[in-house]
Amino acid sequence: MEQEISEILKSIDTIFQKGHKSKFSEQFQQSVQQQTKIVCDYLGIESERQANLWAQICSMSIQKNGSIDLDDFSSYLNTTILRVLMYQKDFDYLIKKKLLKRF
Repeated sequence: MEQEISEILKSIDTIFQKGHKSKFSEQFQQSVQQQTKIVCDYLGIESERQANLWAQICSMSIQKNGSIDLDDFSSYLNTTILRVLMYQKDFDYLIKKKLLKRF
């Protein structure tokens, strides 16, 4: 169990570190596919993109010690807020599953 938690945390951290300035590109998403599958299993969801988004938002909120907004997230990814809004359905799903909370 302890090793499993360590593997999950390591996967989340890898996604977070590689996500920085990645523009959430396809190349980035493919580079963390293995780690994203581990997070999918942990969260009990099927979408790798949703698990990837969750891992980054979760890590950012821990680093910031609070909530983050679209501007924070888009800046971290080095992309526009409009690009982040393209994933609104993914965010809505994560909120519905109570994996994220809207403030």
